[in-house]
Amino acid sequence: MREIFWIVGDMLSGSRTSRFRARSSLALCMVGIALLCSGALAQENTADFWLNDGQKSLEEAFLAFDKAVKIDPTNAAAWQARGDALYSLDRHENALASFNKALEHNPQLTGAISGKARSLAALGRDEEALAAYDWAIRMNPAEVSLWIDKANFLAERGDYDEMMETFDEASAQNPKDAFIWEARGTLLAGHLGKYDEAVLAYKKSIEIDPTNAGVWNAEAEILKTLGRTSEAEVAFAKAKEL
Repeated sequence: MREIFWIVGDMLSGSRTSRFRARSSLALCMVGIALLCSGALAQENTADFWLNDGQKSLEEAFLAFDKAVKIDPTNAAAWQARGDALYSLDRHENALASFNKALEHNPQLTGAISGKARSLAALGRDEEALAAYDWAIRMNPAEVSLWIDKANFLAERGDYDEMMETFDEASAQNPKDAFIWEARGTLLAGHLGKYDEAVLAYKKSIEIDPTNAGVWNAEAEILKTLGRTSEAEVAFAKAKEL
């Protein structure tokens, strides 16, 4: 899911609400919405049944994934899903343990590596988190969300130079990916207040993909804040057109 969970108005007022994570609460609660109705009782003893069980809350998601790993303790995907649920419940030590179990059974599961990195970061174990982000990227350098997660982590630490290097490396690996530049602009504005640089990043994103209304709108909001009214009006108009 390539969505930036960010409200530009909040961003410009200083709120730090950005989240570039596909493993959001919403995603977890919508796991397997197509609930098996007929024959469900016959399938309740399989890990896949619990992995695909539609959920109404994060706690219910955790309980379903916990049931899955009890039925099949070697199921790496179930351990990762359990870890994602626990992370979203702010149970970071337990989440870390689940991600480690996933990696015992599939050391190449990049989602579990990324989850481990996020959990380590939440626990304040920054150097281990950074090593885990780098591990995930080495495993799958084409997965842009891994680069974005690392950049977001560095931004939260205030490591501007390292964040920019991460974005540069991500763009070198994925030169046609507009989302990298979109995320770069959002972090520059939201975390660092570097609005002029953010505008340049948004322009680069638009150059690659001129059809993204959200980026036009984000650029317009920042241009408006910078007092560049005529440019902002043009960008707002383009966003509305799209």
